[in-house]
Amino acid sequence: MKRLKKILKIFFISIIILILLGIGFTFLFGDKIEEIILNKINSKLKKELSLSEIEFSLFENFPDASVTFSNILIQESFQNSSDTLLFAEEGIIKLNILNVISQDYSVNDVEFNRGVINIKYNENGDPNFDILKDNDEENNNFELNNLNLSNSRFTFSDEVEKIYTSSEIDNINLSLTKEDEKFICNLNGSLRNDSLVVDELDYINNKNVSFNSEIEISDDSIFITSTNLSIGGVDFKNLNFDYSKLSSEYLLTTETENADISNVIFATPKEYQYLYEDHEISGKISAKVEIRKDTNFANPYSEIDFKLNNCKYKSKTQPFELENIYSDCHFDNDSTKRNFDFTQFRFSNFKSSKKGGDFNADFTLTNLNKYYLNVEMFSSWELRELNDFIEDSPFKNMKGTVSGFINYHGNLSFDSKMSGYFANSTHTADLNFKDVYLNYKESELDFVFGKMNWEVDNHNVKISKNKFSVSQSELSFNGNIDNLILYILNEEEKININGKLASDKMIFEELFTITELSSEKEGGVFIGPPNLSVLPTWLDVNISVNVKEFWYNNFTSSDFTTDVNYDSKNLKLTADEIDMQTLDGSISGDVIYFENKLHDLVLKSNLDVNKINISDGFKSFDNFNQTFITNKNINGIATANIYLQSMWDKNYKFYSPSLHMSSQLRIENGELIEFKPMYNLSDYVSLEELKEVKFATLKNKIRIENEKIIIPEMDIHSTALSVHVSGEHSFANIMDYKVSLLLSDVLGNKVKESMSLEEIEHNHEGKTTIQLKMSGHVDDPKITLDKVQLKEDIVNEIIEEGEEVIKIIENKILNKEDPDEKKEKEELDIKIEWDDKNPKK
Repeated sequence: MKRLKKILKIFFISIIILILLGIGFTFLFGDKIEEIILNKINSKLKKELSLSEIEFSLFENFPDASVTFSNILIQESFQNSSDTLLFAEEGIIKLNILNVISQDYSVNDVEFNRGVINIKYNENGDPNFDILKDNDEENNNFELNNLNLSNSRFTFSDEVEKIYTSSEIDNINLSLTKEDEKFICNLNGSLRNDSLVVDELDYINNKNVSFNSEIEISDDSIFITSTNLSIGGVDFKNLNFDYSKLSSEYLLTTETENADISNVIFATPKEYQYLYEDHEISGKISAKVEIRKDTNFANPYSEIDFKLNNCKYKSKTQPFELENIYSDCHFDNDSTKRNFDFTQFRFSNFKSSKKGGDFNADFTLTNLNKYYLNVEMFSSWELRELNDFIEDSPFKNMKGTVSGFINYHGNLSFDSKMSGYFANSTHTADLNFKDVYLNYKESELDFVFGKMNWEVDNHNVKISKNKFSVSQSELSFNGNIDNLILYILNEEEKININGKLASDKMIFEELFTITELSSEKEGGVFIGPPNLSVLPTWLDVNISVNVKEFWYNNFTSSDFTTDVNYDSKNLKLTADEIDMQTLDGSISGDVIYFENKLHDLVLKSNLDVNKINISDGFKSFDNFNQTFITNKNINGIATANIYLQSMWDKNYKFYSPSLHMSSQLRIENGELIEFKPMYNLSDYVSLEELKEVKFATLKNKIRIENEKIIIPEMDIHSTALSVHVSGEHSFANIMDYKVSLLLSDVLGNKVKESMSLEEIEHNHEGKTTIQLKMSGHVDDPKITLDKVQLKEDIVNEIIEEGEEVIKIIENKILNKEDPDEKKEKEELDIKIEWDDKNPKK
């Protein structure tokens, strides 16, 4: 214990002695050393060092002795210039204590704190740091092993190369060696770079920079190597920079590994930051970089091979996001062009995922001034993503999925320009849709697709393997649709459909409501501009239709086939070669439906009706919106050839004067059941017989024109009576008929109840008839005798009977053998008086 105390005592005494010796040495030799150091520095400088204070100390920077300068100033070397080359509030020169004792004042370390360093090359390429006096000695080399700069500002400018930079130095340690005409500087430290401008382009602005580098400067070149360089949080390794002062050419190579993409974007020169304005990108990136500047080009050539690792992307302008991005990538700006127009990004084995799908591709993006994309990709989408992605699409509330392979060659944009770029692109695709649901415009109809395949070739879509429903209609379509995608993107005003439409069940009145969406209506009234069409202008159609079960309100048919053509330019719909089984018979023919210049809707048709059930026909068409004769009043089998023309206004209001029909009608096994207008003949025929009137065959040519049904003369031989009818029946139910009844039927007051339909057709020629006129409203008809016609008929019949009597007398009674001998007939003198005052009603 005593030994330890003795050792400590000796140690502390030694320390005190050393301190006292140091203080004494400083007091005795401090000023001299200060003067020697200052003179030594000034002896090297062309301009003397300026300072406010100098102080020597053995202890302040122990174990080194030091000379501290306050407010040190060195002016730049340009003649007639007093600008600052170096200023520091504090400058420290460190000396080895033993060397100082032996009067060797070699400098080991130098520190500058809170200073300013301004390095310049003027327009002649002359530096402002040529401050050292010329040395007559052959060996003009020197070495500074350790120079520390802290809390200082550094600026550099080169008027020839147009390079400017300024930085706030946190801490930099450097060593400087001069060998012949070559300077070698080793740097290690950190700073905050305010700007690094080369040819008016600011490459680094407001970035933190740290480095471990070596700079070699000669008369004709600058060579920089850096094992580690960090700019704005991006760590670069193995950086090499070779610059030729003579040609201004340079080559930069470096690499980075697993750098944060957000830091890469932050480190990107301010001039190029606009490239990221509409995008959010995050994740990791590894890259190998080569940047080369050649004499023959204004811009450098850049080539970067990089990999994306677990990245994310989000568009700021569109609802589009990708995540889990992995890709091998390449970037260059074309060594022969070196501008944005020929810059390209190439992505290989690009794999990513997004909400509800994948996005995998090989693609190349070129021309950063106007993006151009070449891509081969497989992608899958939730269709609900497209509801917001495609603005103003006519298809709403889309649900389901779509997946497939897509090839696209065209411009790319993440704003409203994209639809126009797509219209001018070259593209193909093989797309598969599944469980799709959508609405069209404001229609309440639900479109539902189970599975559907699209083969896209530019603006043509070939659709197959699709069965879908529109509300209650069950449909399938195979064919081509032109400009469908462009129409969705509002780049085309119409689509063109060619193909085959099949349906197990078609509810036509529902489907037809889609055509009304092209017009502007309010409360069912057309409110659009006068030149706006009623029929759709967005659709051209040329399809064959095969429908197993067709419904239009109460009308049904089966095995309905036709070829449909719709021409939106002429607003004309045609249905050719219509054929259907309906109403226990069949209908065939052609239909034309078009919009005229006044926006009226016109229907023209030629139909062949073969043995249809009349009662079911009346029922199917709701008795044609009249009550005069209904499906309960008529029965029979009809065959007819019908030409029909009618017109509606733009509000689908029927224009009755336009209705024109011409038909050749044949009704077999006909029956009028409790047809009240027949009851008006009850004065002539038994009412009981008129309740159910049957007839075998009825033939006639019936016309409709000027709001009247025109019935030419026709004979109806029925179980109740035989009638000869002609006349007109207006749409206002005003009748004007001429009716002829057999006198024998009237006198008998009824027809034999046992008379069959076959017996009805027996020849009634030669029997006397009664002529009636039926006129007025159907609810209050007026029936009168047509006396003029009745007189003529009876007179003619009596004359014919008289002539027959004469022939009998001559041949039988007078025994004239030659009945064919021509003799003049004596006119019978027969008179019939008519009492017209009180005609029987």
